[in-house]
Amino acid sequence: MVKKRIVIFTEGGQDIGFGHLTRCSALYDEIDKRGIEVILVVFGKEIENLLGKRKKRIVDWKDLEFLKNFLNKTDYVIIDSYLATLEVYNFCSENTTKCLYIDDTNRINYPKGIILNPSLSGNVKYNTENKILQGKDYIILRKEFTGEKIPHFEKEIDVLITLGGTDIRNLVPKLLDILKSINAKLKIAVVMGKISEDIKKLETDYIKIFSNIEALEMRNFILKSKFIICGCGQSIYEMLALKANFLPILIIDNQEKNKEFLLKNKFVEDVLDYNEEKEKFCDVILKQLFLERNNKIILDVKGSKRIIDFFLEEK
Repeated sequence: MVKKRIVIFTEGGQDIGFGHLTRCSALYDEIDKRGIEVILVVFGKEIENLLGKRKKRIVDWKDLEFLKNFLNKTDYVIIDSYLATLEVYNFCSENTTKCLYIDDTNRINYPKGIILNPSLSGNVKYNTENKILQGKDYIILRKEFTGEKIPHFEKEIDVLITLGGTDIRNLVPKLLDILKSINAKLKIAVVMGKISEDIKKLETDYIKIFSNIEALEMRNFILKSKFIICGCGQSIYEMLALKANFLPILIIDNQEKNKEFLLKNKFVEDVLDYNEEKEKFCDVILKQLFLERNNKIILDVKGSKRIIDFFLEEK
């Protein structure tokens, strides 16, 4: 019997974002626990620490010469990329056993393989004969967020701000100003990737800033927080899984469908757009900050298992 190897190609870093790394790491862990050889091949900078002890290679894999030397015919390949060209996808499809493409926006006309759209709405129209996995049954969560029982922690943080690995819209200073104007003694935690000197200077006795924390610590931060301000991407799935009280901010266009779904199904009261005026931010935050509510849980947290089960089916 030929031994399987699963290769996960993706990208991430300060200039790219960390959403791809988060979900690809979760798929890696699901594969690894089955005893199957798996490797993460990542394009990006300053990301080694985020990948922990997982088998990895940091390289610009979006190059046909690299792929020709690296891939085997027997490999199974997962690609999660906004940067790879159709030529790269075609090469992987034609020169490996099976491919799965993670896609949020119907970015290109994918070659033979499986298309995965792990989203709440699951209503992207794909003009293809490929098998499509999409919707809330295929949402990818890190293993730290998939426990059947949610631990209990005292709510010692008034507000948690987490906008992904990079605050590309420079919202943290704006949010801190608003929160301080509401109540200067709110206990606030900010979680982000690399911290600049300007951001570090915003720390006070009441504002603490943390960088590059591991998934379990992130989960605990969420559970210890009364109110969370987050992006409208991968973070919202973790918030819903933990029944957190959160306010999402739409930061990039490909989060629009998440915004629509959350509002339509009343899982949140509001979703802010990053470019709203400061007054609108203040009004919405003030309205929601002291609300007591329990969010419905809509995730059964088995998305990664379903995805890998389907991917490994012998067909």
